[in-house]
Amino acid sequence: MPLRFPGGGGALQVPALAVVLLSLVVVTGRGGQLSLGQAAYAGLGALFTARLAGAGVPGLLALGLAVVLVAPLGLLTGAPAIRRRGPALALVTLAVGVMVSRFVLTQPYATAGVRLARPPGFTDDRAYYALELVLLAASLAAVAALRRGRSGRAFAALRDHEDAAAAAGVPVPRLKLLAFVAGAALAALGGGLLGMAVQAFDPEAFDPVRGLLWFAAVAAVGADSLLGALVAAALLVALDATTPGTSALPALLIGLLAALSTRLRPSPPERPPPPPPSPDPQPARAPPPGRSPAPAAQPQPSPQPPATPTPTPSPTEPPDHSPTTAAQAQPSPHPPTAPGPTPEPPDPSPSGLTARPPSQSPAPEQVQAPAPAPA
Repeated sequence: MPLRFPGGGGALQVPALAVVLLSLVVVTGRGGQLSLGQAAYAGLGALFTARLAGAGVPGLLALGLAVVLVAPLGLLTGAPAIRRRGPALALVTLAVGVMVSRFVLTQPYATAGVRLARPPGFTDDRAYYALELVLLAASLAAVAALRRGRSGRAFAALRDHEDAAAAAGVPVPRLKLLAFVAGAALAALGGGLLGMAVQAFDPEAFDPVRGLLWFAAVAAVGADSLLGALVAAALLVALDATTPGTSALPALLIGLLAALSTRLRPSPPERPPPPPPSPDPQPARAPPPGRSPAPAAQPQPSPQPPATPTPTPSPTEPPDHSPTTAAQAQPSPHPPTAPGPTPEPPDPSPSGLTARPPSQSPAPEQVQAPAPAPA
């Protein structure tokens, strides 16, 4: 990056402003939250750095302490973001920025006698420019880490569809607070670097209207692009350096660029419509009055396989001790009957008389002798 722009403006502000715009990449590009009050956190970072350095704290340590002090103040805009979204959240963040600018940054009790000096060893422009580049690289690495791993997927789900992310188990309130706290820390770091670059604290440099211009520039170039933050910072500093201080040309150009980028940006692909719901089954008809509803059919128990009957040997025949074949071992398909006495074989004689057993022979007939004749 050059140290000077053609109009005579210094490029020392570009890395510092790029760090401030990276806070918008975190909050808006990654978290999907509209934040219009980042200029307030940048101004508080510059003010705290100046106050700590004036109290005898070394310059770099004062800058680090300012970041630590301003980061929790991101909860001022992060807490309302838990229950608000869209234009309502944008108005809340803008109101916070206006309040900080009105009651803190422009008040004599806070800014009287404030002077920002560069850290020892970095008073030269080139040395300070190298320090800014190192801190910018560290900020880029920190923001890039939010785009990878589980945190990157969680932030992407929060940005794309907040309700679906909450239904999927993503801790939406915690991610929102993390985005605003990280954004406040980056804005404070960039604000302190901006004040050290010009070696003065200027409340007009952190006006809420200028914060709107920063947001429009990031939205025009790409809210979720790390390179977009660098390009937007260079564009803003170049416009300020090449136009008079009271000119409205930078704001007009940035506004037109944001409108054109929104108009020409390709819309996301439409999601296919959900399938139509299946027709509801016909409701059961109510029984006529006076009749009780039929009882529900009870499930029938499954039939048990029949047990193999044990053959009963006949009293007239000796038991068969021959081995049983596989075909004879199969159970009969007919249900078993209770064992009982062996029925008698039918009589083949036509008279229907009971036949005697063959083992018994018929009794011999008795022949009577004729009676003697009378004398």
